[in-house]
Amino acid sequence: MSLQQDEHIQKVILHILKEPDDLGRQVGFKDLTSLHREWIREMIDGEGDYTLQAHRGSYKSSCLAVAIAILMILKPKQNIIFLRKTDSDVAEMLGMSDARKSSSQKKFLSNLCRTAGG
Repeated sequence: MSLQQDEHIQKVILHILKEPDDLGRQVGFKDLTSLHREWIREMIDGEGDYTLQAHRGSYKSSCLAVAIAILMILKPKQNIIFLRKTDSDVAEMLGMSDARKSSSQKKFLSNLCRTAGG
């Protein structure tokens, strides 16, 4: 990998960590705001337990999905466990149904994974 590619990757990673809500909007979570940025950053870099309480429809699950995706890409050796009442609830929340993703979202996620992974 060239120095120029390495610098580009570092810029992408810094942008993702600084403004994770921007990544969320790019992959289809159009209503994320600066408030959600803080939630996602706490989920990624926070220490200790973090309880997020907000009203229905406040995009808590969307923030969690973005945070988990970022962690999977940037910290691939870190274990993540997400529990809900049923397996289908977990799969739905994490957006594992590729049928729901547009081709542009799939392409963006594929490119992000390649960029972050080297």
